[in-house]
Amino acid sequence: MATRRRNREPSVAESLLREGHRFEFFQAVRLLERNLKGEPSVGEQSVPGRERIKFRSRVRMDFPASDINKVIPPKGDDERHELDTNFLPVGGFNGPLPQPYVQTLLDRTKRRDYAMRDFIDIFHHRLISVFYRIRKKHRVALDQSHPGETHFTRYFLSFLGLGTKGTLNRLGVSTAADLNPVAGSANRSEEQTEGLRKLLNPWLSRTAPVDDRALIRFAGLLNQRPRSAVGLELFLSGHFRIPVQVRQFAGQWHRLDDDQKTVLGRGGMNNVLGQTATLGEKVWDNTSRIEIEIGPVNSATQADLLPSGSGYASLCALARFYLGDSTDFDIRYRVAAGQVDQIRLGANTRLGWTSWLKTEGAEGDDAQVSVRPRFN
Repeated sequence: MATRRRNREPSVAESLLREGHRFEFFQAVRLLERNLKGEPSVGEQSVPGRERIKFRSRVRMDFPASDINKVIPPKGDDERHELDTNFLPVGGFNGPLPQPYVQTLLDRTKRRDYAMRDFIDIFHHRLISVFYRIRKKHRVALDQSHPGETHFTRYFLSFLGLGTKGTLNRLGVSTAADLNPVAGSANRSEEQTEGLRKLLNPWLSRTAPVDDRALIRFAGLLNQRPRSAVGLELFLSGHFRIPVQVRQFAGQWHRLDDDQKTVLGRGGMNNVLGQTATLGEKVWDNTSRIEIEIGPVNSATQADLLPSGSGYASLCALARFYLGDSTDFDIRYRVAAGQVDQIRLGANTRLGWTSWLKTEGAEGDDAQVSVRPRFN
């Protein structure tokens, strides 16, 4: 990019080749690897001669002031970049090579005889390559892999129970058809259910695009046991960036199995008063269902998180992932005051979700809309 004086500033890659001594070693190798996309990383090639970066040892008796002496670009048929390094030398002021051999090496190099130097660089190249790989293993910024393929990602996913091939992307395959309030209704015939499915088909076929990487930032929270209501609030509000409140002990009715009902008479069962006898066919469970309140939000956010919106499947999948199979939940939508619009024909409103009959503006938030997801 040109400056005010119309002089073009050199790029970072150009500065590295011109003034390699100004760069820190690990950053210099990282920049070179980024420019060599598709090539194996340093030290990971089975044949060292095929690596695109070659390390040389600068053998001198002085005290260098930087990690790198210079960076030599490819020349002729040799497509490798060369880095003259000033640390971990085989010979020199800080190297293990005895002084007489160092002097012999310097004399031969002065006469342009590089055989001895090239032989020593075979070991130096491997030493520096392993040194870089050690650093890279413990510094995520040096890894050139896709963020979803680094070993750090696998570590965090293992904390979440998603570290194996069989558990990867388990939240990315759920469909809205598996999470919609149409499925599992005991009060609707098969014909009615199928008709409603066809009517709502545009959103029943959507997928829940929850990438495993979206959960990594919550690894510490999701790894806590036992799970809590506050944890669920932090998890959902942090992911969707909206206010979330959880009301516990919402409760629900469970239908009793035939072998749990009270039967009177000679062949009766479960008829001991005060112990096994029950009245009715259902039992109230106060602990197996909670209510997740979303909001206050604007009307656009509410529409996106309703069953007809693109975020509903993700919301249900994340809540189910946190709660497990033992706790069911309702979703209540709190629409901010002033966001409740007048109903208009042709305004693409949905009965019971985004349509209100009113004559005056709402004085406060509206929290009438509630959805109960059912999982197949």
